[in-house]
Amino acid sequence: MDSRQPQIFSFQVSGEEAEELEAAARNAGMKRSEYLRRKVLPPVSNEAPADIIKLLRHMIYILARIHSALYCIPERQQTLTTEALQAIYDDTIKSAREYIAHLDEHLAAAASDGTDEIE
Repeated sequence: MDSRQPQIFSFQVSGEEAEELEAAARNAGMKRSEYLRRKVLPPVSNEAPADIIKLLRHMIYILARIHSALYCIPERQQTLTTEALQAIYDDTIKSAREYIAHLDEHLAAAASDGTDEIE
């Protein structure tokens, strides 16, 4: 089958089903063929689903916190107690939130200077 040439599919429905399809397409503001295509075929999109974006943003947030914490540890003390580690972890929340809030700016800066370093 040549994918560049339009193909015609035909199938039979009852009169009642035809009326339902026509009404649904009309209510959706579409032609019947477009309405049926959207019902049968998966949506075509270059955008990632919102849940993937949410997950990626959370992963970047966690990585930013880890990054900040690594630099805080030697500054705090040589030997760390559980409480000290928790304090460091808690302190990184603010910097990680600031980082994620300005993520687009960080990515743009890294892209403009041609490096993979994102600050």
